Amino acid sequence: MVPIRALVRFKLFHLAAAAIAAGPAASAVAGAAVPGAEVVLAAAAVGACGGGAAALTWLSRRYVGELSLLVKGQGKSSSSAPPPGTLIVSTLDGWGNRADTAVAVRDVIPPLAGLGRDAAAAAAAARPLLALDIAGGATGGGDGRRQLLVSLTHAAFVDRETMMALMVGGGDGTGGL
Repeated sequence: MVPIRALVRFKLFHLAAAAIAAGPAASAVAGAAVPGAEVVLAAAAVGACGGGAAALTWLSRRYVGELSLLVKGQGKSSSSAPPPGTLIVSTLDGWGNRADTAVAVRDVIPPLAGLGRDAAAAAAAARPLLALDIAGGATGGGDGRRQLLVSLTHAAFVDRETMMALMVGGGDGTGGL
């Protein structure tokens, strides 16, 4: 997650690149003639900076840095703590800060559903990113669904079997857990 976080935070450098537009704008305000090529280049720099910032924000909100499954007897014992069977999904916000979302395991749509454990492990290893769909209105998606990107090839697992159960799923509506 560190390289993604660094990319998102370097988005601030887009502001410096967008300052390229200040030169032609200042010339135009001062009444000086601004060459057309300079205006086009400044507009291209601003457009590229905006597009890059939007793409990085989109990616940071969907790339999963950590998945944590809360089981019975784990976590805080306060009234605001999520109940057992909750998946905590950690992504980044638009500025590179960690954003945790609590999701019920039953709302996770397993990306490797229908595959056996061995076939699922091979499929996960062959894909750099898995699309993890989450149903439910608490995820921030407009239609009640949100798609996240999970990298299992570069992941460090505390419990590989539980992760594969979540990715393969089960017929009981709990993601096989």
